Amino acid sequence: MKAAALIFGILIALFTLSFFTSWYINHSTASITQQLQDMDNSIREGKWIEVHQSMSVAEEEWERIRGRWAMIIDHRDMENINLGFSRLKEYIDEPDPTQALAEISMLKLLFEYTSENQAFSLKNIL
Repeated sequence: MKAAALIFGILIALFTLSFFTSWYINHSTASITQQLQDMDNSIREGKWIEVHQSMSVAEEEWERIRGRWAMIIDHRDMENINLGFSRLKEYIDEPDPTQALAEISMLKLLFEYTSENQAFSLKNIL
């Protein structure tokens, strides 16, 4: 009976941790995706000062969460995101609106993919 209770407790803890991890990734993805969307809008309007400000906020946000993400997501995904931010920074510093918009689109897709890939769902379990 004690073994069954221990196993049940471990399962509950794992499910709770999985749900929390999924929530955290979704929450942090939404935050960075919003900054990327703000950059997209500012580039389309030609407001490069706002683009630089949004880029700084997005980079700070990414630096804040990437340490936690390193424990729970594939490192190749993180490398791709890091490379995307690096390229985006160069396109914004240049400024190259076409390349910057393409890189923003790619980063949003990477964040969506990572969020879906880490979601607690039957699809990801099987």
